[in-house]
Amino acid sequence: MPIRYNKRSILNNTRPIDRKRVTKRNTNSLTYFSADSLKHPTQEDYNRIGSKPVIWNETTRLSSLAQQYLGNFEYWWVIAWWNKKPTDAHFKAGDVVYIPNNLTMALEALGL
Repeated sequence: MPIRYNKRSILNNTRPIDRKRVTKRNTNSLTYFSADSLKHPTQEDYNRIGSKPVIWNETTRLSSLAQQYLGNFEYWWVIAWWNKKPTDAHFKAGDVVYIPNNLTMALEALGL
């Protein structure tokens, strides 16, 4: 499981308001992770860690950038968080995407 889930609680939802969703999935409750408590890197973090600029195009995906530059597609969210854009849909052709130079240091800057 990706490192971003390590510090998150696993919650079970049995609220009556969600009964329809629970019944639809043929289960007694919905299990999910608590909300992220990641912090954004400071300017000092950006300067200390550095990053590689990459130009976004129509076929670029965060997962493919993560695989190419960070060695694992599951770290797509690190690039998203580093750029303060949560998903592929928030980038457009021509945008500059910054890839952190050091994954370990970037994870520490994010509070992990």
